[in-house]
Amino acid sequence: MTNAPQRPFRLVAVNAGVNDPSATKLLAERLTQSVEANAQRDGRTVEALRLDLRELLPELSGALASGHLGPMFGKAVEALASADGIVAATQIYKAGMSGLFSSFFQVLDNDLLIAKPLLLGATAGTARHALAVDGQLRSMFAYLRTMTAPTSVFASTEDWQDSTLGQRIDRAAR
Repeated sequence: MTNAPQRPFRLVAVNAGVNDPSATKLLAERLTQSVEANAQRDGRTVEALRLDLRELLPELSGALASGHLGPMFGKAVEALASADGIVAATQIYKAGMSGLFSSFFQVLDNDLLIAKPLLLGATAGTARHALAVDGQLRSMFAYLRTMTAPTSVFASTEDWQDSTLGQRIDRAAR
């Protein structure tokens, strides 16, 4: 029996933040860092790729209209195909996920994400949007047959001042 080194856990962090700076991107980053810290405590390493959907906007319309994936979009699909796990974060508008986020996942092949562990995060201006994670996001990822973590993280504007946000992030990333 040999103790061959394990390859790193490949994590893709998808965020649909459109502003700079972006609370959604920050949440995705904090979730990713927590996954990395948990893995390190278990003696594992994580190779994390950050995927900012706003950078794919020029290619997204073509992918929606024709199914043609441009080079950047193709690389994003390849990263997801080889991922061992995914962090997916979007902002919530009018009690629903952003159009950028939903359009990206609608373009993907229905079988691409089967059985991939997925950690959900969402941001919004007010807590009124908190149920969108369970009402909108979970159903889309159930359709795509991911293994969505039972605990997700929703952060409204006021949550960023709350010391329990870090605890919620750590609990979700376990």
